[in-house]
Amino acid sequence: MLRVFVYGTLKHGYWNHDSRMSGSAAMEPATILGRLHIRHTGTPILEIPSENILARGSEHYNADAEAQRRFAGQAPDLTPNDKWIRVHGELYTYSDPEVRLPRLDELEEYTPGRESLYDRILTWCGKNRGVAWTYIVPSHRTAADYTPARNPANWDPRVEGLNLMSDELE
Repeated sequence: MLRVFVYGTLKHGYWNHDSRMSGSAAMEPATILGRLHIRHTGTPILEIPSENILARGSEHYNADAEAQRRFAGQAPDLTPNDKWIRVHGELYTYSDPEVRLPRLDELEEYTPGRESLYDRILTWCGKNRGVAWTYIVPSHRTAADYTPARNPANWDPRVEGLNLMSDELE
């Protein structure tokens, strides 16, 4: 099984959800310790503590799902502090990593081993949720490359001033 945490345009009700997230075996609300920033498009990008990166995504999608299985059950209870807060999103479960991950990687412009728009990483979700793959600030960038989110815990395009009818949105 593959678990994916989403926090932006892939969440239910937003423009990339139907085309990329359909077919899940389960969906539940979840959190990840981190902080949201805003890209030039108005869409969010997640920063997490580097010590919470368990693995980086590869082109071997079934091996990535296996890495997730190996870390399951080892999740500590990560506590928010002055820098890191609980970012709200949705946790999806799929049975098709070899189909699902390439489609998500394409949308997030992630190419393993190369500079990409986002990095796909394995990390801990909130208390009692285990581990999941998610997309974060790429390793060749820092949070300073982005605008601070108006609500760094829960992205809402209206709060960020996005025109939801814009053809430029990803």
